[in-house]
Amino acid sequence: MSNNLEKDRREKRGGTIRFLLFLALVMLMLGGSSVYMRLMPDETYSSSERRMLSKRPKLSKKTVMRGRFQRKYEVYLSEQFPGREHWVALQTKLSRLIGNKDANGVYFGKDHYLLEQYKEQDFDWKKAEENIRYTAEFLQEYPNANVMFVPVKSSVMADKLPMFAEITGEQRFFDLVSQQIPAEQQIEVESVLKEHDAEYIYYRTDHHWTTLGAYYAYEQWAEKMGLSAISRSDYTITDVTDTFLGTTYAKVRTGGLADTISLYERKDGADFQLDYNMGEFESDSFYDLTKLEGDDPYSVFFGGNQAFIDIRADLSETIRDSSKNQAEIETVRDSSKNQAEIETVDSGKDQAESGTVQDSSKNQAERKRENDQASKKGQAKARKDKVKKQSEKTLMIVKDSFGNCFAPLAASHYARTIVVDLRSVNIPVGKLLRVYPADDILILYNSVQFMEDDNIVKLK
Repeated sequence: MSNNLEKDRREKRGGTIRFLLFLALVMLMLGGSSVYMRLMPDETYSSSERRMLSKRPKLSKKTVMRGRFQRKYEVYLSEQFPGREHWVALQTKLSRLIGNKDANGVYFGKDHYLLEQYKEQDFDWKKAEENIRYTAEFLQEYPNANVMFVPVKSSVMADKLPMFAEITGEQRFFDLVSQQIPAEQQIEVESVLKEHDAEYIYYRTDHHWTTLGAYYAYEQWAEKMGLSAISRSDYTITDVTDTFLGTTYAKVRTGGLADTISLYERKDGADFQLDYNMGEFESDSFYDLTKLEGDDPYSVFFGGNQAFIDIRADLSETIRDSSKNQAEIETVRDSSKNQAEIETVDSGKDQAESGTVQDSSKNQAERKRENDQASKKGQAKARKDKVKKQSEKTLMIVKDSFGNCFAPLAASHYARTIVVDLRSVNIPVGKLLRVYPADDILILYNSVQFMEDDNIVKLK
């Protein structure tokens, strides 16, 4: 009996010791993490998520009483915790094991798609309405400006969502846009994207559209601007990587299927010169292939989000082609004129014998021919002037990261294209336009990123 009691005491003592050791280990990990976070500088940017991370919130009586400090500090700890990515992956896998269809704001969709979860209550609607108002005021001041809002992947590709998944909020945004922004200054792309939702128009593991999705939007923009969109068959389309894991994947660290990034380059070898950030560096390509080896392959477009890009296109080839065609037209006309003169001389002999009536008919025919030639010359000059006018035009694109694969397509139609990212530029757009006057302006944003952006005020 005493042996059994002694055995029970040893087991309880052993259990207590194991619990205390476990507790000490947890405390040691938390203490070590706390010391690490205190000593080491905070990470300011997550390359895998392509976003800024939270800073340590300031402590004050006011923020504590309102609960603002506690909420911000909780987010700060979750984003700065050591080994965060591994903990996120473990949490997500456990969540999926118990049958959850979402984790950390991401739905695990069909065909390996990871789709962002948006709810109406997640948005700051005061900020969203302010941003729409700033944009509406800008468009009123600049009638040559248009706006393109790109819908989120979860909305366009809703058939990829798991059963009973809910996406709300974006429709309210588009309703507010339609109330404040004139329809004639909107370039609506949701419909055309939904028409092609069975195609690869959004990345599976990233929130961005693919270059194909951007191309379909480019066609809509070109039609609105009265331009002829360059056919996809006139581009060399190159897949530069098939191992891209984007921002949506970074939120869960599991699921999805690696994406392919494709680049579009004109087959005719059109020349472009790019000046970055007002003289920081120059390039003759829209693409920086060295970024494919880094943490953010999407930065292959322009080398990432640049503050200011000045793109100059060499449209002289277009003008030369037009001049060549004009010269050919003139040669044909000269030949026709000479032939007409020969025929006139030949017929003159007969007309001299036929009398006054024939002379009168001849004069009328010559006048008609001269009028026709003058009309054709005027039409040819108008066509030539139109080519020259387009070759002198400037486009300004104010955009977020969705514009990075769109701008190279649009730049083919202008002699100069100015690309501005308000997140990195501290100059109001109005002042930029005084230095860089633009014939046409395009504001291009993803709907959610637009609602959350603190820099739209720079449109004022």
